[in-house]
Amino acid sequence: MKFSQLPIGAEFIFKDENYTKVSPIMAALALSGTNKAIPRSAVVEVKSELVSVQTPEHVETKALNQAMQALAQDINQVISSSNLNAEQINALMNAIQPAFSRCRHSLKLP
Repeated sequence: MKFSQLPIGAEFIFKDENYTKVSPIMAALALSGTNKAIPRSAVVEVKSELVSVQTPEHVETKALNQAMQALAQDINQVISSSNLNAEQINALMNAIQPAFSRCRHSLKLP
């Protein structure tokens, strides 16, 4: 099956790695959650438990949760690799947390 034919949220194998489709051109690597562009014409192996029809709301929530998790990981990595001391890191994280909470609330995410 071609990548473009998969519904968002579908789990598949591409080049011996497990992915979840998160947009028409992007997939999240199962192990790390890292997003990767997949060619629309790429032939993928559909995982056997696939294609239960999901409501658009469910698929959208899953993709949004994955995007929020990826963003949080990226921010944590940048902050961790900075030259800030522990007190500065804690202050920065405390300042960022309410913004994440407001974003999740506005997107109606748990």
